Amino acid sequence: MKRRVAFACAAMLAMAASAESFESNGCFAKWDGSTVSVGNGKFTRTYAAANGGLQTVSIRLDGGREWLRGQAAGKGGITVSCRAERRNPAGVEGLAVRVQVGEAETVLRVYPGVAGVLKEQTLQRPLPEPAVDAGKDAYRQLCQRGASLFGKACTVGDALQFAPGHVRVTSFTLFDQTDVRNDLVKRNSWLMPSCQLAEEVSATCLDVRDLATGEGLVFLRLAPMPISRPTDIPDFVISSMHRSVVTLANGYPLAELAYEGGEAGRIRVLQDLQRAIRPYRAGRDGVFLSNTWGDGNRDGRINADFLMKEVEAAAEIGVDVIQVDDGWQRGRTANTNKKLPPGAKKAWSSFRDVDPRFWEPDGERFPQGLGPLVAAAKERRLVFGIWFGPDSSDNLRYWEADADCLLDFYRRFGIRYFKIDALQITSPLGFERNRKFFDKMLVESGADMVFDLDCTAGIRPGYFGLMDIGPLFVENRYARESGRKYRPHQTLRNLWTLAQVVDPVRLRMELLNPGKNQATYGDDPLAPSRWPADALFAIVMTASPLGWMELSDVGPDTRAAWKPLIARWKQERAAMHGGTIYPVGDEPDGFSWTGFISCAKDGSCAYALLFRELNGDDEFELDLSRILPDGVSFSRAEVIGGRGKVQMKEKGGELEAEIPAKLDFVWAKLHH
Repeated sequence: MKRRVAFACAAMLAMAASAESFESNGCFAKWDGSTVSVGNGKFTRTYAAANGGLQTVSIRLDGGREWLRGQAAGKGGITVSCRAERRNPAGVEGLAVRVQVGEAETVLRVYPGVAGVLKEQTLQRPLPEPAVDAGKDAYRQLCQRGASLFGKACTVGDALQFAPGHVRVTSFTLFDQTDVRNDLVKRNSWLMPSCQLAEEVSATCLDVRDLATGEGLVFLRLAPMPISRPTDIPDFVISSMHRSVVTLANGYPLAELAYEGGEAGRIRVLQDLQRAIRPYRAGRDGVFLSNTWGDGNRDGRINADFLMKEVEAAAEIGVDVIQVDDGWQRGRTANTNKKLPPGAKKAWSSFRDVDPRFWEPDGERFPQGLGPLVAAAKERRLVFGIWFGPDSSDNLRYWEADADCLLDFYRRFGIRYFKIDALQITSPLGFERNRKFFDKMLVESGADMVFDLDCTAGIRPGYFGLMDIGPLFVENRYARESGRKYRPHQTLRNLWTLAQVVDPVRLRMELLNPGKNQATYGDDPLAPSRWPADALFAIVMTASPLGWMELSDVGPDTRAAWKPLIARWKQERAAMHGGTIYPVGDEPDGFSWTGFISCAKDGSCAYALLFRELNGDDEFELDLSRILPDGVSFSRAEVIGGRGKVQMKEKGGELEAEIPAKLDFVWAKLHH
């Protein structure tokens, strides 16, 4: 049994309400009666009391210029307390600064190495007037619509008037429910200043960039995707005319970060934040996990004999975690393709109401239980995982029983990886209980349990609602398309576009058996069989690969093509996943040059993973100068996978690649 770790943030360090400054783990807070400043050596941000809450009056990167203009001075009435804190036992220790203005409380969280603040606000009454004149009508309408949010009034979060003269604001709205969606990222932009009227925006991420310098501010809402929230309160009011953005307090935390270096800088600071809240851990994250459901047989073949074959195939191919999906349990869900005995019922919620023993292993399919399979996996240096559906009925009323159920599997069998599916969270109470469900298990397992949050259907936390919990089961099954077609270039596109905002290592992206259903593709030039088999694995190497298939049915030629690349990937993945991962080239569409660059923050190592899709250009050049840290260059490139050549040009900031064949890849390690 793993040692239990107590999770009690309040006990980590004593409160320090009476001091005028506080420091912890490289982060600081300084305050007086009217202002509070927070930072960590990478940035400093200052707030003042205004309009019944906190108003930002200054934002600076370390050594940089002021981002804001004409912000209101403080009017007193601030009470501050500080303590060191982790969001969960697996997180980085940061500084939590609690600021009280009247009845309103704001928590500012600062993490070492992250150039920004994670802000959590308590909504309050009465409604304050917005600090920016532009957008008043939009704001008043917003407050009227949001008056019942969580039973309290909606209040303006913060009003930022930008000093740079020419600013572009870009929104990124992310979508989950990938069973029926394949365009997972939508962008919109506003050029400031302009005559455009103030506009309300619901978005996952908002990027504000000074076009003259490439410096920017980026706002990330730690919430379910806009399509999956129980309320429709927007996140921002944008006034292009007045070069301003109002960030709205809508009940969800908001990360507010600063960066330099254009697109690469934005991607870097977003990954910095995600890895502070849930640090990358080699051996736990970025592993190769298999799940039989992708071949479309549902639970039809699941039994002890079949899964023993899956364990053997997984060990041969090089899988890390073998996971059994829906069908291992005694109860039957709505997804079953097995005929039920008389009187039995299917369920997709209220599982224990259908059968109090719903979550016991199926005695018919597994006469000896799951123990022999777990032992067989362990003997072959594999980890065994299972699928689970928390009960969503009555706002997740059984959350504690569900947590105890999974803790029992963890303690009895050592099962650590759990795919979490079937959720339907339609209220703030349900969201709060879902949070408690995961927290209980993380605390009692010492953060040893890993949860894959399914993003394919339902109303769920999505990419950022619970970003500290575990990987995201993003697989896009194209299930509504005739023939269940697997389109590798669509997987590459989804990963590349999501990587603009989401740390790729957090994404569980799918690899299917290219030998399946070949006749359904006809003469499609982008069919899976047109790609070299190892290129299909390469597509998901910067993410957490998902073998979405029945491994025992994979042909010997495909296995032979996969095995050497997987073996080399295992040697390099800790270094590749440990760096910042940048999508480069063109957006994948089946006909582009595209790929990823991974670079360690200190510039000690880097990797280039490039794909030539179905196009006539066998050569590609890439300028790395905006990706590499200042003063860092590489002199040579070692090809470690795929087919082609990679070389560094003389000045060390430009890369040249050649891939002779279409629909192929090259993978290189860059050396100083």
